[in-house]
Amino acid sequence: NVERMKDQKITGPSVPTTAFLSWFYTGKSPKAPGTVGSLATLPLIYVLHALHFNIYHLILLIVTLYVAAVAVTQQVQKTYGLKDPQWIVID
Repeated sequence: NVERMKDQKITGPSVPTTAFLSWFYTGKSPKAPGTVGSLATLPLIYVLHALHFNIYHLILLIVTLYVAAVAVTQQVQKTYGLKDPQWIVID
């Protein structure tokens, strides 16, 4: 099994990585993936508002997601030889 795993060629990022970078696959939309990704944040904004997130928590969340997105995006681009892929909408 280990030998067979070594021979398998990975063709792209893992499912969790793809889900994160494409903002739950909205970046895979054939038309206007960036716009669709932006619209997909509206439910999150609604939930945060309903939970009474204060501005400090919101800033912390935004900075954390931004730093993670940039780091993961850079790693994926380097690993798979991609240059600003359209499906990455979290950045």
